[in-house]
Amino acid sequence: DVPAVKEEERLRRGADLLEWIKSEGGDVDSVRIAGGPGGVGVFCARDVPRGVPFFQCPVRCVMRASDVKGARRGDADDDAFVAALDALVVDDEPIDDRVRLQLHLLNERARGSRSKWAPYIRSLPGRELVGNLPVSWACEEDPDELLCGLFDTHMFRKAHEDKSWLNKLSGALLEDPRNFPADAFGPDLLLWAHAMYWSRAIWLKLPGGGFSSASNDGKTDCLVPLLDSCNHAWRSRHDTGRGAIGYSLVAGAASTAGDEICINYGMKDNGELLSSHGFVCREHARFDFTYVRMLDPATSDPSVFSERRARVRDIVGRQKKGKMSRDDPATTTAPFHAEIHFVEDEKGGGVVGAFAPFAVAVARALYAPTDADHVVACASLLAAGDGDPGDGAAGDGDPTRSSDPCTRRAMRFLRAAAHDEWRRLQRCRELSGGSMWKAHPGLGGPGSTAEAWESTPGASSDGGARAAIDLYYSTQMRLLRDVMAEWNDDGADAEDGTPGATEAEDWARKRRRRENEHSGGGVLE
Repeated sequence: DVPAVKEEERLRRGADLLEWIKSEGGDVDSVRIAGGPGGVGVFCARDVPRGVPFFQCPVRCVMRASDVKGARRGDADDDAFVAALDALVVDDEPIDDRVRLQLHLLNERARGSRSKWAPYIRSLPGRELVGNLPVSWACEEDPDELLCGLFDTHMFRKAHEDKSWLNKLSGALLEDPRNFPADAFGPDLLLWAHAMYWSRAIWLKLPGGGFSSASNDGKTDCLVPLLDSCNHAWRSRHDTGRGAIGYSLVAGAASTAGDEICINYGMKDNGELLSSHGFVCREHARFDFTYVRMLDPATSDPSVFSERRARVRDIVGRQKKGKMSRDDPATTTAPFHAEIHFVEDEKGGGVVGAFAPFAVAVARALYAPTDADHVVACASLLAAGDGDPGDGAAGDGDPTRSSDPCTRRAMRFLRAAAHDEWRRLQRCRELSGGSMWKAHPGLGGPGSTAEAWESTPGASSDGGARAAIDLYYSTQMRLLRDVMAEWNDDGADAEDGTPGATEAEDWARKRRRRENEHSGGGVLE
């Protein structure tokens, strides 16, 4: 088990961390570890002008997968552990560097004071961080359970996928108790290492170069002492880089003694912030996204639609390397999920939800009314992946304004799918604790003025985890509502066969009826 670490103890260990970095040749005299609004963080110990490093740390302080990969260090225990990692297989696949780094962290943790990274590992948070992440929340179908508050969202499915993966990894490790003893690699410890990696790992380019999240070319995932202790601030202008000593954090603005030194974690949506870091930010709602599934229309020949899916998958597969905007299954390996994200609203300012142009191009190919239209739409899809939208079907602007009949038909199906998903989330929210928000209006939601919530279970001052869930749920439904367009906000639609009912509406209703019959009339599958 991994115990929680009280703030006082983390501050003491933080001071030890600074002493260790200094003993390794680092320059940390301008900073100190202290408590602040975002919890334990890094603060200025003295004034630091713009362009001057807050701190510099030797590269040898960094933990990375390559420490236990390739060349051996001559130690028998090290050699055995590296060999065990090389032989480890989960789901018939060798482990990747992300898992290797997590197991490396656990192995060094088990070494205790014998590990050269002991001061760093002791400075890491304990159960208090793990408890903030959805992967650690109970998954029983109980409205009072936190994970049930995310029911049927992408976050809910991701948490279950992560739990499933960790269970498989645990099973694989049990087969080699000599190299992976349960007291050092048990389920709770695997969960802790998972939380440390996803909340703190940084891509570091070695040797030379700086940091970047734009590409992993020449970069490796690292656990970076002190830098990973900095909290997040969207407006932070401080930048990472390389100095004479090693990696550094350079002041992007003049800072005075007592100022907290925050870094920008990047343009992450709230789903990623919640699953990886345990908090959400209202400012990051503009980066949120969702997606709807493009399923077989009830009115089409299943064999024809299957052939179209195969053709579209082949086109997307050829474009996959370097062409997709997100490294996410929703837009790469599963091209039949139509992504919805926020774009700048030219009319009213702010942002508005819209289907990704590439998703519209895919829908045009899938739902084309004739085979000839399908061939043309596939050509447009191929051009869209190459940066040339072709026929204006997937280019810049609002695709709903297109006069192309194929695009209009595709949009009808996409809007129907969005409406179907919106209704599903609405009912799931009601069944899995939606009344909680009405009973406790201070928990957050659209009327709250809180800028960020840490998803601490049981928090009462600002709603904690439930407020984080509420913001995530609200933006998911906002995105779907924005793209529904031709549907009523309350979900009302025409009956089958009545004037104004479109083919897409009929398709959505028939699919809902099939699902209700399959699940006994409910929405919980």
